[in-house]
Amino acid sequence: MTAQVQAMLQRIIQPSGPVRLSPSIDAALRTVANDGERDGGLRDPLVHSYLADLTQTQLALLDAIPLDRLSGRVRVSVCGESPSARVVALLDLLLLWRNVCRLHGIEFPILELVPADIPGASGIPQSDRLMGGYVAGLQERAESTKDVAVADTLRWAEQLWIPDSDEEAADLIIADSGDEERLGAALGALAPNGLLVVFASGTEPGASWLSGWRRRVFQSDQTLISLGPCGQEFGNRMPVACDGCWPVRSERVEIPELEIPDDPVQALNPSRYRILGDRGYLQTSWSYMLIGREGHDQPSTPGDDSDQGEYRFVGAFQQSRPVSTTPAPGQPVNLPIFLKVCPATNQDRPTVVSTDSGAVSPQLGYGDRFEVSPINTVERGGGVVIFPADQQIGPAPSEIPERARTFLPPLISDDARSELHHGLDELAYRMFGFPGLRGFQHIILERVLTGRSVLGIAATGGGKSECFILPSMILPGITVVVSPLKSLMMDQYQERVNRRYGLGSRATWINGDLSSSQQRERLDRMIRGDYSLIYLTPEQLDKDTTITALAQADRRIGIRYLAIDEAHCISQWGHDFRPAYLSTLRRLSDAGLDPLRIALTATASPQVRADICNELGLTNRPMAENGDVYIYASNRPELNLITRISRDRPSKVSQIADELRDFASD
Repeated sequence: MTAQVQAMLQRIIQPSGPVRLSPSIDAALRTVANDGERDGGLRDPLVHSYLADLTQTQLALLDAIPLDRLSGRVRVSVCGESPSARVVALLDLLLLWRNVCRLHGIEFPILELVPADIPGASGIPQSDRLMGGYVAGLQERAESTKDVAVADTLRWAEQLWIPDSDEEAADLIIADSGDEERLGAALGALAPNGLLVVFASGTEPGASWLSGWRRRVFQSDQTLISLGPCGQEFGNRMPVACDGCWPVRSERVEIPELEIPDDPVQALNPSRYRILGDRGYLQTSWSYMLIGREGHDQPSTPGDDSDQGEYRFVGAFQQSRPVSTTPAPGQPVNLPIFLKVCPATNQDRPTVVSTDSGAVSPQLGYGDRFEVSPINTVERGGGVVIFPADQQIGPAPSEIPERARTFLPPLISDDARSELHHGLDELAYRMFGFPGLRGFQHIILERVLTGRSVLGIAATGGGKSECFILPSMILPGITVVVSPLKSLMMDQYQERVNRRYGLGSRATWINGDLSSSQQRERLDRMIRGDYSLIYLTPEQLDKDTTITALAQADRRIGIRYLAIDEAHCISQWGHDFRPAYLSTLRRLSDAGLDPLRIALTATASPQVRADICNELGLTNRPMAENGDVYIYASNRPELNLITRISRDRPSKVSQIADELRDFASD
């Protein structure tokens, strides 16, 4: 379950590749930008520095969640130059983590968060605008939602902001490298089973210093152990290859409101981050280590390394510059890059895997293991370059993505249902900017997230589409959306998924307007796992090439949902001029596919409901009677049918003209 929680967190934090910080953090950054003493706005270097620190901290702490080191009463200390950004990132991640636990029906492991007063700890001034803006946002959210999770996060924020503590040991220490004496003091205060997260710049000197420092301190303290993102294989004794190694992570983060400076590098330190064109993304590169303290000495002999041909990913480079393996929206998927691997996997020699020959690499997470069968190994610059065979680089067996076969656990009590609804409200706030979900959205989402099909009927404009967009983005697998009209499909994709929610790179569409080669390219990307949401016309699902591609994607990733938008068209059009509607489920079933069905419409008579249920294999009874039908509103108050009787044709034309003139004047 911990792995599923972490995977969902990853999807929410990086919904389309680049990191997306929460609305609460965005509001806090605007507080900094609007400081009357500063005139840079969101272009201010301080804002960009905060963006980098917030991103680095959240992603590093995300790696720590599966380690089970943060539970009960957690004593926290921050030692470094940007304590407010580190604390805000921690608090915001904990709130998101708690809400994801709510969805999975498990207890959030942290009961209390308190400050620890250890040597070298950095305090946050009361005047700090980032912390002040974040706390103000939490206060506003807590008052509007009355949610206990938000209230607890607010209380923890206030405790960490103005600490009053006599705790001399810490369970979690977040520290910057560079000051060996301060790091030594922090290690001395780390409690048994505690976690130290150390950050360094992404430059070669900064990263290699941190890697070498870890090796040195492990030699003198046998209770320390590497917990990631590299070195877990070696027990307490790091290999000599750590000295001089340059492990670096590079990620993009969205800039709030997509505001870009006139000069992309003005007053910025390009070794830490840079602006990508006009897309509103900032790139940050850094190195970090997760170090744990055990309650006893660890073995002093290195553990056995990975299997032959299996490597640990510790950085990606293009023209000697760190880059991200996750493309920004609108950029090519496969950049010609070198994947740096742990040198200890190749006799302590610097080693990279080349993708220059066109090899397709998976979307590797920093520290992931992957497999490659070398076709050619070349000595270059004192190191080794591996050229893959068959143009393929694959994840190691332990890293293969979770397939779409599991759902959230069934709800067993009203309390569990209430927790799920609170969690969904907070996710909708973070992902879509909604203050909260509507009642019918709670009901439909509860049903489909826990693995049950549904025919939902609700008025136009009520938010039915979010009932398949949200699940497609937080759960693994692919959602196929059948849309009756190309114009409706494009409006959904462009205006809602792409522009409003910024999820365009995780979604695509295929209809007759695309050439055969364009359709093939998008199907291939679907098979690789580039998309979570794909819009198709019924006629596309009538093609053997589409069905074959979906079957391949199902075996590799999983087809989780089949969403039928404007589902009444199955009945009203399928029997007349679009017979492809009537064969959709049969063709999928013949290919071995059995996705959950989400049929949505604003209008459906009893006969139409019966047709829809018959074609989609749904039970035509209300959910309250163990059926699959949920009717929130079949009444359409926005539609009026008025009949007027005219004496003759000229008077009818005159009345119509008068109505049109009145309409135009409004």
